Amino acid sequence: MSVGASAPILGLNGLLIGASFHQGSLGRAYRSQLWKWVIYIAILGILMPGVDNAAHAGGLVSGLALGYVIPTGEPDTRAQENLWSVAALLSVIIIAGSFALMALQINRQL
Repeated sequence: MSVGASAPILGLNGLLIGASFHQGSLGRAYRSQLWKWVIYIAILGILMPGVDNAAHAGGLVSGLALGYVIPTGEPDTRAQENLWSVAALLSVIIIAGSFALMALQINRQL
């Protein structure tokens, strides 16, 4: 079992790196700073025992993909707005379900 905030933090970092590809030269400067944090966390993950580096990699790759794919700005059409609303609702349902499954798992171990 893996517990901690480092994988979600790397996911957010990856999201910012992915989104920075849409920002030109400012995004390039921003990206270089963010990659430094990824390297620092990777080094700590290698040096410290018991760190779930697979979770770190999963968070980073997921964030990179989402940051690159999700468009910036407001949706152009009502259909796009509805699509993003449905995607947000599905995300909330998945997160709530994850917490429910986690709670059930914790109760089984007690």
